[in-house]
Amino acid sequence: LFAGISLIHMNLKTKVDSSKIESDTKLNGLVFHVSVDQKSSTRYPLKGFKADIKYFTHPEFLDNETTSSKIEIDFNNYFSMRKGNDILASRIYTGIGLGDLDFN
Repeated sequence: LFAGISLIHMNLKTKVDSSKIESDTKLNGLVFHVSVDQKSSTRYPLKGFKADIKYFTHPEFLDNETTSSKIEIDFNNYFSMRKGNDILASRIYTGIGLGDLDFN
C-alpha cells in the first residue's frame, strides 16, 4: 500500500495557426494518490493485481483562474496461463473530470 500527496505546477501554451489564437494557462494543483500492488512479481507477475486511484484538484487558493478536479482509476489484473508459461493481463482505466476543466 502506498499513499502520497504531490504538488503540481504547469505552464501551458496553446497556439492555433489557422485562427491565430494563442493562450497561456497556468495550473497549480494537488494530487492525492493511493496505490495497492498485490502482484506476485514486479517484472513477470503470474497472478495478482495493481490498483491506482488519483485525485487531482486545482483549487482557487493555489492561484488558479478556474477550479477543477479530476479522478483517475487504473486497475491491472494478471492471470497465469499454461502452467505459468504465459500471462493474460487485463486493464481498466477511467478518468472523470469535475468542474471547469482546461483542455489545453
